[in-house]
Amino acid sequence: MRLWLIPVLASCIGCAAGCAGAGGRRGTACLFESRDSVFLGSGPVYLACAVDQAARVEREYLPSGLQPPAGRTCLSAAFAFVVDEAGAPEGPTIRVERTNDPAFAQAIASVIPSWRYRAAQVSGQPVRQIVRVVKQVAITYGVAGVPGQRPGASSFNC
Repeated sequence: MRLWLIPVLASCIGCAAGCAGAGGRRGTACLFESRDSVFLGSGPVYLACAVDQAARVEREYLPSGLQPPAGRTCLSAAFAFVVDEAGAPEGPTIRVERTNDPAFAQAIASVIPSWRYRAAQVSGQPVRQIVRVVKQVAITYGVAGVPGQRPGASSFNC
């Protein structure tokens, strides 16, 4: 095999993987990022922008007793994982994309496999989709507001 073919073949493989997620419904580019390559090893997978119906959460559990450690008012973690054709998160694909507390991220990651989704669909058929979620726990002090009404979501961003 000629050495110049290796980069060409690598580009073709990347394009083929990206094309599975191309042609999104929003009319914008829908391309895999390099960080998504870890999800391609188990077969075809789509981005939310490339399916007719994106995966939607039906049941999700969070560990009890999540509280920021002393001196912190916010715990936050962002995850990416693949939801399979049956609507189950694929445990081996769970990745922490960012967090401000590794113990919090691990606690959430440990329950993600128990969550259930309505599977993504393309042309009426269920498909695997990369899902990204952010989970936060925040403690707020002295939030002013109208009695009996909850403060807006922007009050709790951490």
